Amino acid sequence: MPKTPPSRRRRRPIKRIPCGAYTITVQAIDKPPYAFAVVKRQKGQTKRQTEYFVEKGEALTKAQAWAVEAGNVGAQAASTLTNSLKRDVMNWRHELDAYGKGIGDAVAFYLDHLRATRTSKPVSEIVAALLALKEKKGKRERYQRDMLMKLGRFGQTFGGRMIAELNASEIEHWLDSLNVGAVSWNNERRYLNLLWNFAISKSWASVNVIAKIDCRDVEATSPEILTIQQTRALLNSADDSIRGYYAIALFGGVRDAEIKRLDWRSINLLTGYITIESDVSKTKRKRLVPITPNMKAWLLPVAKSHGPVAPETVDEGKKATFKRAGIVEWPQDGTRHSFGTYEMARTKDIGHVSEVMGNSPGVVKKHYQKAVPFEQGDEFFAIFPEEQGESNIVPMEQPARRAQPSISMVA
Repeated sequence: MPKTPPSRRRRRPIKRIPCGAYTITVQAIDKPPYAFAVVKRQKGQTKRQTEYFVEKGEALTKAQAWAVEAGNVGAQAASTLTNSLKRDVMNWRHELDAYGKGIGDAVAFYLDHLRATRTSKPVSEIVAALLALKEKKGKRERYQRDMLMKLGRFGQTFGGRMIAELNASEIEHWLDSLNVGAVSWNNERRYLNLLWNFAISKSWASVNVIAKIDCRDVEATSPEILTIQQTRALLNSADDSIRGYYAIALFGGVRDAEIKRLDWRSINLLTGYITIESDVSKTKRKRLVPITPNMKAWLLPVAKSHGPVAPETVDEGKKATFKRAGIVEWPQDGTRHSFGTYEMARTKDIGHVSEVMGNSPGVVKKHYQKAVPFEQGDEFFAIFPEEQGESNIVPMEQPARRAQPSISMVA
């Protein structure tokens, strides 16, 4: 019969001595040259203290010595405890029992917290370190400004506090005090989650308390868009310096910040595509945007061989254009949402719209599917410059007016 490995040999208890919070056991073992072991274990703990002996008498003597020592420690502790503290201990035990924990667990947990706090840093220092890291990595200026605004606001309240000391309850209360909508509330939480993960990576915090705060439910609503009439008025009211900007934004769905980084070299009117390079794209991913016939018609008179598509004064120019077009209230991301809505109505192709816009299919389906009748999609992409016809509406299958080769047709 094969010999049982030492690690699996059964120990036989010979004597067990209860000593308050400890139990001391004398065991017969098969671990040459030792035949006996004395084990002292604290209740509720997995750790134990063990000594080995050759003779049984030696083991029993050691067990008795440990029992006396434990009894003396217990007696000394009992003599130093006031009646008030004893009552507190009993209450603490009762409360912890409801969670299946003991006082030792509570002490260990709090010691971990104290150790984490000792290596922690103030929120203001961590915010500054995170912003410096994002700047070093070359994150977009708009992203850095947004992060600075949101985390700076958090720092005004908690900047002097150690991040390891903050809890989920007080942070959620602070978020509620902002009195913002669900989308803004979730955005604030997202930056805080980033801050805590960064702190954990630097050992300045041990737990991400933001993970304990649930996101707010956002009511699914269709984004506000420009009407056909507003779109036509906007393009006709724009001067040559920003008409190209609007044509690309409305009929290509390119983001405002992306157009501001776009160069005319990336617009090829011959192949019919706009290349959004990775250093231009918000998502850092290159994509191609098809040039629709009506976009091409609006671009031809203003196209250049090179240079920025949007002038430095584009924001001021947009405000003047709104006024001339009679648009009093501008929808947030109005041009991009308009493209997504009308393109989905026209093509009914979530994958296509997602690829062109650089969005996920889920976002496209959520915001743009069935938002307007499909007839309006065709009408939107039939908005051509006025000189192409009195009605200003040309069917999509009809080719745009041909132009003589010129510098506007960028290769």
